Amino acid sequence: LTEFVVTLLILRVAENEKLKQTLEEHGVRFTNLEQKDKEKTDLIAKLEQSDKEKMDLIAKLEYNVSLIKGEYLQDKSKVCHQTVTNVSQQVEPEISDDEGSFNNNEDDGGFCGFSDDDEE
Repeated sequence: LTEFVVTLLILRVAENEKLKQTLEEHGVRFTNLEQKDKEKTDLIAKLEQSDKEKMDLIAKLEYNVSLIKGEYLQDKSKVCHQTVTNVSQQVEPEISDDEGSFNNNEDDGGFCGFSDDDEE
């Protein structure tokens, strides 16, 4: 009986050692997975920050473009206002006897020489 008990104890010790080794291996794998997960989380955070920076840059560029377009339209308005003022001071519109309308050049390219296609 004692020999049987000793054999069982030896088997249990061997089994415990194997379980202990397996547990250590799983612990190492778990630690590696945690490290990889942390690295992935850090990379995702960097990508999100990069995306945010890109969106901020796009917003700034769009704002700058709108300012530039605003200045361009404002400059066009000044030129138009000046042209209209100069023309109105120098020339009286001619009225046609036939139709009672102003004698316009029909190919004037739109208001103040700018067509509707210039504005967006």
